[in-house]
Amino acid sequence: MEAPPPFSPYAEIAPVAADSSARVSIFGWCAAYARLVSVLLLLCIAAICTLSFPFISRSLRLGVICRWCRAVLAALQLQIALEGQEKGVTGLLVANHISWLDPVVLCAIWPSPFVAKSECVRWPVVGFIMRQCDAVFVTRASARSSVVLCQAIAQRFKSDPKSQRLALFPEGTTTTGTNVLPFSSAAFAGAIACDLPIHPIALYYRSQASPSAAPYAFIGDDALLCSLMRIAKSGAGTVYVAKLPMIDAGTFDDRKLLSSFARQCVADAVCASRDR
Repeated sequence: MEAPPPFSPYAEIAPVAADSSARVSIFGWCAAYARLVSVLLLLCIAAICTLSFPFISRSLRLGVICRWCRAVLAALQLQIALEGQEKGVTGLLVANHISWLDPVVLCAIWPSPFVAKSECVRWPVVGFIMRQCDAVFVTRASARSSVVLCQAIAQRFKSDPKSQRLALFPEGTTTTGTNVLPFSSAAFAGAIACDLPIHPIALYYRSQASPSAAPYAFIGDDALLCSLMRIAKSGAGTVYVAKLPMIDAGTFDDRKLLSSFARQCVADAVCASRDR
């Protein structure tokens, strides 16, 4: 797999100081709207660029996705503080889920398709971009969702398992980042069947507006545009990404035991990031 372009700036990022009492000034509102417009323009550019995806190589597609994700994070003034391995990561990437920005953050470091809820297909522009990027859509309430996910994993990795990646969020929903919900074991059954390496990843956000991940959390019936405006208004921020040691799925016979072990690894790292 062709390596994504270097992303050295995040290596030396210091935590962002919180200022929850600060009120948004006129300048702050102008800056927030500028960030919002920048992201909307980037979405339009992505929709146009992804039209070429069926006609270009996989490595070139991943390069385009990686650069676009980094541009979105730059527009929102959200910097990455990465702990752990960056290169040579293949297999299943499993992370806790806080925001719609989570796949953007992961793809800025390890560009790959990801698993998303079926409702995302109906999002204007974003749904089209996700389809063009080979996202795997799963209906959470469906009894067949586990079968569909296992089939998608097998299909993704059967041709070249050593150079493929797939990212997913096995909590099945978003949280405020204060805790990590139990992981669904469906995806881990596919990982055991394909003998895949599993890479647990812990995510946690902080902004100038809040020491918690609240401005970035995408919970319940929150509208995408409202969430985007809230993030833009929160100012510069940092997302802490902890790439934890790889788990060999082939050493586990029980998918529930594997999912529980991966969840505990992520939960411990989230607690460490939250308590900084």
